[in-house]
Amino acid sequence: MTKRKYQSKAERGTNFQGHYQEGDFIEDLDCSYGQACNMLRKSWIKLKIAKKNDDELSLEEAKVTINRIQNILGLPITEWVEEYDRDNV
Repeated sequence: MTKRKYQSKAERGTNFQGHYQEGDFIEDLDCSYGQACNMLRKSWIKLKIAKKNDDELSLEEAKVTINRIQNILGLPITEWVEEYDRDNV
């Protein structure tokens, strides 16, 4: 029997229920709940790309967008930890 590498959301206890449900229209974002989740997913992708390209402006924009969408959806807000450059310490 093969061990599963990942646990389901229910097993991890991270199945967050925000203020909205699938199909609800979110006026603050001018889209449906599903579209808002997709916006959040794409913002995380933009964040990863900005980190990879060392683009500080895009990185900060992605962080603000992620936190804004999380706040509107009633999800836990990500707390950003500033990374330091080890060469300049």
